[in-house]
Amino acid sequence: PTLPLAVLMTSSFHQNLLSNTIYNEDVSELKNDDREWQIFETSSGGGMSIGRTGCAAVVVESNDNEKKSGKIIVMGGYSGYWSNSNTIEVLDIQQRKWSLSTNLTLKKDRFNFSAVAFLPPNQHKILVIGGCNNEGVLSSVELIDWDLQSVTTVSELRMRRENMAALAISPTQILVLGGNDNIAAMKTAELYDL
Repeated sequence: PTLPLAVLMTSSFHQNLLSNTIYNEDVSELKNDDREWQIFETSSGGGMSIGRTGCAAVVVESNDNEKKSGKIIVMGGYSGYWSNSNTIEVLDIQQRKWSLSTNLTLKKDRFNFSAVAFLPPNQHKILVIGGCNNEGVLSSVELIDWDLQSVTTVSELRMRRENMAALAISPTQILVLGGNDNIAAMKTAELYDL
């Protein structure tokens, strides 16, 4: 099933002359009919609870075949001077409403990481991979089970990485490609099997 619109999580920022950085909470959408970007209007009129750059987002679709709806899960990111996030926010696409998850947070705050939802029938499991925080570049990996509303730490990457690509290649496998280890760009890949 396809969702009715494409949504872009903006992670833009603006810097003023005093070097204070302000992060943007706005979200834009590409409407299928006019092919132009517009600010994504929510039912409450607001955006995410905090501005985020280097965050990750995945779509989790409803299990209900009668109701073609889904949620966009946004996690982590960097929101200002030494302010990394481990929070998770949810955009209900049908209701056009944001909510901050009160019972789910990542185990580690992180930004410049990857998150991937597994393919059906495991589409409600999300792998959160690598990234960095105040400790440096991470090799840690977390598994979010959206149905159970749980976050668990799983086997670490063999090499720490940030800014990598990751994709589901089967219902149980995630492939991680490239990235950097804070020293150089990487040409290696790693495979995770659920």
